[in-house]
Formats: sequence, C-alpha cells, structure tokens
Amino acid sequence: GKGSKPKDQMYQPGLKELGLDDASSTTTDSEAQGNLVMKLSNSTTPAARVLLRKDKVNSSSGEDPALIDGEEGQVLEIQPTALSLAQDLGRRVTSNPSSLALVIDYGSNGSADTTRGYRGHSQVGVLDRPGETDVTLDVDFDAMKREAEREGAKCFVEEQGKWLMSLGMGQRIQSVISDDRTTDEQAERIVGAMEMVCGEMGKMFKVMCV
Repeated sequence: GKGSKPKDQMYQPGLKELGLDDASSTTTDSEAQGNLVMKLSNSTTPAARVLLRKDKVNSSSGEDPALIDGEEGQVLEIQPTALSLAQDLGRRVTSNPSSLALVIDYGSNGSADTTRGYRGHSQVGVLDRPGETDVTLDVDFDAMKREAEREGAKCFVEEQGKWLMSLGMGQRIQSVISDDRTTDEQAERIVGAMEMVCGEMGKMFKVMCV
C-alpha cells in the first residue's frame, strides 16, 4: 500500500537504498526523529536489483538483469505493491480479452521523492510520531504501465482532467446548464465542480486504463 515501499537513490558508485534504521546505530542524526532515521545502504541491495530491472527476470539465464538507467544524484521512487498490482492486472486482462481495468489516483513519474506524512490535516515528517501519522506518496503510473505491458496488456495513462473531457464531460455540462430547468445557483455549482476535477486536481490525478 501507499507508504510501504523502499526508496532508492542514485549515487556513485551505484544504487543505494534509503531505508529505516535505529538512530542510535548511526553517527549522522540530522534526519533522526525519535528513535528512527533514514539511512542509505552501503551498496546496491538485492531488493533494488529486482525492483529496478529493465526487463522481466529470467531465472534460467544465470545473468544479472540490467537495471533502469539513472543519473548521479537522481531519486528513483520504487513501489513494489503498485508494481505487483500492475502485473496482476496485466495478466488478468491479457487472459480475458473482454475485461479491462481502470486505475485512478494522484500520481507522478517516480523520478522524485514524493513520500510525505500527514496528521491533523497538516503535512509532517514521515517519521514523526510513528503509528499516528498517515504516510503517503504519489503513484508511479509510468512504472505501473510498464509492468502491465510486460504481461502483454495494452495500456494508456492520461491526466484525469483530459480523460474526463475526452469522454464528453464538457458537452454534458454545457447541455445541463443550458437547460431552462437548471437554476443559476445549480449552474455555478456544476461549473465549479468541473473546474475542480479538471483543473489543478485534474492534472494531479492520473488515469490508467489496462
């Protein structure tokens, strides 16, 4: 689920995974909150080698899979649960051509650290008061699309606002507010709702169809 993924950061000489550690075990406590601290691994971890592969793992090849390219200092946010879900959706849709899947959530492309904590409707540190803070992040729709396509499915990803307008939302709303039975107050509410779901929120939220 959201907030349950490792985060990997690209530094020379290779990928380093950023994970939780006991603050007492490290000499660098600038990011420590309570007894926890975020700490980089000393080398590329087995988890990173699996999650950052370019192609499907071929266990019989005996070769290490090529990893996703990255630049020095680049942050790669990896979401194992989302990738597993995309693989499952891809297999299900491919095996049943009459089916489809629709995923809608706020998202990004996985090239930045979007992990953040919320408590009491305010943003706080992700390690602040563990168990009392909601930890969330943006869904990496590019990665989900890639995993579903590896299973043979056809996918597209679009901003929510553009997707809704492509379905005829604009024409439908124009028809409703032009109706003589629609009051001015109702028309204002309808237009306001459209601007909300197709404006800034429409850019933040993404839609993936499998």
